[in-house]
Amino acid sequence: MRGINLLKILLILPGTYPYRVGGVSTWAHNLISNLSDLKFDILAVADGIDLTPKFTIPPNVERIYLVKVGSSNSRDNRSHELMGDLRKEFIPSLRLLLDYLLGRSSCELAAKAVCRLQRLFVRRGEETLFRSGETWSFFKRYFSGMGWLGNMTIRELNHTICLLRDLLKPLEMDLGRYNIVHSALAGFSGLIGIVQKLEHGASYILTEHAIYYKERIYDLVECGGPYRRFLGHGLQKGLRAKLSLGR
Repeated sequence: MRGINLLKILLILPGTYPYRVGGVSTWAHNLISNLSDLKFDILAVADGIDLTPKFTIPPNVERIYLVKVGSSNSRDNRSHELMGDLRKEFIPSLRLLLDYLLGRSSCELAAKAVCRLQRLFVRRGEETLFRSGETWSFFKRYFSGMGWLGNMTIRELNHTICLLRDLLKPLEMDLGRYNIVHSALAGFSGLIGIVQKLEHGASYILTEHAIYYKERIYDLVECGGPYRRFLGHGLQKGLRAKLSLGR
């Protein structure tokens, strides 16, 4: 029992527990409550509209990390060093991730790129890196050379950058080391589990209730052609990466 009590467990719950009522939230609450001998940390991703907990938090929850989509955090951003990080680390890592999402790179290379992105986000702040003119220029060059993606409008390109920034926002959290990471949905927030597995040897569990993925596919119906195809590729490849590495 003592060894079990020393386990560090992170439960990733994007858009649900403890700030929303629903099936996933009820499942998470029952899971934590019924495993009262274990200690949990929770990574919650929220839109910031209503952050009042809808459940009584069980006593075995030690900490809740809250990721507010759309919020901004800056770090040490001295211009000379920042430019070096942008050109040598951030943009090459971003290119590898995009290549994977579009079927042009391996899962293993993309996973290592995500680990580098996480370290950069913690040090620099995600917003600073994404809002750089260097980053905008990279996206324009990258998509213009991608055939059908080159037909994106400026509005679609800007929305793609903002969406990718929001999807990667959880990587900005400096969480330390966990033994077990359990992601309750197949969203991009589960990339934290990949980082923990590769960097710290954590066991990564993915429970997909087929809700998140289906809702994201429905979202694509209203999108323009190139934009819809890019997001469709990204969702499929992101899910495959977590299924491949989450074991």
